[in-house]
Amino acid sequence: MYRNNNPTPKRIIEGFLKAISTLSCTTVGILSNPLSAIKSAFLVEVKAGALIKLSNAFIISLIDTAPELFISILRDESVKNGFGILLSAAVLVLFSIDVTHLMSKSVDSLTDSLIEKSDKLDSALANLAFILVGIGVFLKAFDAPFYIGKELVFKIGELIEKTFDSDARWLWNTVAGFEIPLTGQTVFETVIELPLSGLAVTSGELLISALYQVIKTIFENVISSFITQYTIDFICTVNLL
Repeated sequence: MYRNNNPTPKRIIEGFLKAISTLSCTTVGILSNPLSAIKSAFLVEVKAGALIKLSNAFIISLIDTAPELFISILRDESVKNGFGILLSAAVLVLFSIDVTHLMSKSVDSLTDSLIEKSDKLDSALANLAFILVGIGVFLKAFDAPFYIGKELVFKIGELIEKTFDSDARWLWNTVAGFEIPLTGQTVFETVIELPLSGLAVTSGELLISALYQVIKTIFENVISSFITQYTIDFICTVNLL
């Protein structure tokens, strides 16, 4: 069936109200069960570390299998640079995509089956992004241009300076490179994520990230303080001679 996708004032207002409603529901859902959100963030961090290490091990095994190919790639600056830039772009997009949001734009209503499939696809894309990060970090040790986060913003800033001037670079780095407090995510990454994930998902992820960082910082400080105090007590009470 043909669907009229031309933006009209009524459709824009309806879309805005729907986004605000979804955002409110997402925020309430996170705040009503913060432990579940924090647990999910912790599991994602653990999984990310494991996948990055796994991808590094995979690359090393490939190098052992075909060292000549790896050396030829590193010697060809155009191939190495192209590969690094491609990885940077792929990781940025993969981390920004929410399949459910994109599917909601192409269908009238999402069934439970479609939501389940989109969630699985989201998880698969995130896993792929972590693997590509591992590959990119490994290649960066050999001067491949792989950049993520604020480093990517600053690299774009260098290109802006070459095209315009240093003032344009400063403005870009200041605005696009501003990190949203407690999240580590830049304005540039957020702007990229908004059209690919929607306002509700983007805001929800930022809120979860902020909550997780607060809990993580408190926990690390408590553990660090405990270890320090225990060490001092041990040194003061135990005869080491």
